[in-house]
Amino acid sequence: MARHWGRASPLRCEHHSTSLLNILELYRHFECTDPRDRIYALLGLPSIDRNIPLPQPDYSKSVSEVYCETVKAIIQHTADLSILCVPRDLRGVHSEHNLPSWVPNWTDKPSETAGLIQTGPPHLFRAECAFAAAKETFPKGPDFDFQREITSFGFVPKKARLIASSRRFWLKAGDGMGPSGLIERPIAPSCPPGSNHRLLELSGYIVDEIRLISSPIPEESFSGDGWKTHILIWDRMVARILIILQHEGGDSDVAFDLLASFLGVIMRGQFHQTRGRELSDEHLTLSHIYHYLVWSGQIRRERAPCTIDERTLGFIFDIILKESVRGRKFALTNRGIPALVPESASEGDKIAIVFGCDLPLVVRRLDTTTTPYDTESGRCWLLLGCTYVDGMMRGEGLEEAQERGLEEQRFLFF
Repeated sequence: MARHWGRASPLRCEHHSTSLLNILELYRHFECTDPRDRIYALLGLPSIDRNIPLPQPDYSKSVSEVYCETVKAIIQHTADLSILCVPRDLRGVHSEHNLPSWVPNWTDKPSETAGLIQTGPPHLFRAECAFAAAKETFPKGPDFDFQREITSFGFVPKKARLIASSRRFWLKAGDGMGPSGLIERPIAPSCPPGSNHRLLELSGYIVDEIRLISSPIPEESFSGDGWKTHILIWDRMVARILIILQHEGGDSDVAFDLLASFLGVIMRGQFHQTRGRELSDEHLTLSHIYHYLVWSGQIRRERAPCTIDERTLGFIFDIILKESVRGRKFALTNRGIPALVPESASEGDKIAIVFGCDLPLVVRRLDTTTTPYDTESGRCWLLLGCTYVDGMMRGEGLEEAQERGLEEQRFLFF
C-alpha cells in the first residue's frame, strides 16, 4: 500500500512514502499484541530505507526504550525534527508505557489531523512550501553530531523533511542521495554509558510566551456545526486586541492586517487558489477575508467587494478549516501575536524555536523538584507539540532571536 501511494503521490517517487515514520503513522491505528512490534514488525520490509540506523530487535527492552531509540534513529537519519511535529497528545505520557513527551504514542490514534506539517495538494494552495522556522539548521544535541558527518564524509547532509496530505506522510529528501536511491547516513553513535534513554537534549531559543488562550473545541462538536461557534469566539479574542489598538491610536489598516493574520493562523498559512483564476498574494488574502466574513455571517454576500465563490466557501471553510483547527486551540502571545497551539497548551507555556525543527514548539518547564534529571546547565521541559505562529514560520523568529542576542537555551525534554 505504501509503495502504491508513493507512486500515485505528486512527488512521483516511491521511496517518499516508504520511510519508517510514514509506515508508523499510517498503521498506528492497527491492532498489535506487543507494542514493541509496531517497530520490530516493520524492520524486515524491503521497502523501508535499509540504511536507517535502527536498533536490533530486543524484547528485553521496555516499550518506552524501543520507541525512544527509534525516534532518535529517525532524527539522525533525516537530520530533521519533523518527527516531533507529528500528531501527538499527552496521553502517551500518562499511559501504561510511560512514554516521554517527545515520543509519539504509536499505540494510540490521536484526534488531531495530520499536524501542522500538512501542506495539502499543491495545485490547490498558494504554496507547497514548506515551513522552515529554524531555517536550514540541524538538530543540536549530544545524541546528534552532524558536524562529524561533514568532516568525515566531505559533504553537508541535507535535511529530509516530511510533507503530508491527510494522514499520509512522505519523506521529501534533498540532495545527498546514494546510487541506491536511499539517503546516505552514517550509523548513529550509541547512547553514551550512563545516559538516560528517556531524555532528548536539544538547543534553541525561547521566543515568546502564551498569554491568552481559548477553550478546547469539544471533539463531538465536529460531527455537526458546533465547532464553528468556537471560531467566532476566537475571532472575538482578536477583536479585543483590535479595540485596544484603536483606542491607542491605531490606523485603519490595523483591522485588515489583524484579520489577515488571524485567518492565516487558523488556516495554517494556506490559501486556496481557484482553478483558472490566479491571484496575487495580496488579492488572494483579501478574497479569503471576505469569504470568511460571509461564511461566518459577519457581512452579507452582496456587500463583499469581490465575487464570493461557493466552492471556496464550502471546501475551504467547511472542510479544510475544520481539519486545520481540530485538536487545536487559538492563542495570543505576550507580544500580541496569534498562534494555533496544541490542545494541551496553557497560558504561561513557552514558544521555542529549536535548531533543526521546521515548526515552533510549545514547551512547558517541569517542576525540578519532581524529576531527578535537572542539571546545572539545563532544565527539564515537557514538549506539548508544534504550533503555527504568525511571522515565525520561515526563519523570522530565529533571525530576531539571534539579532537580539537571546541566550541559547538547552532543552532537556522528558
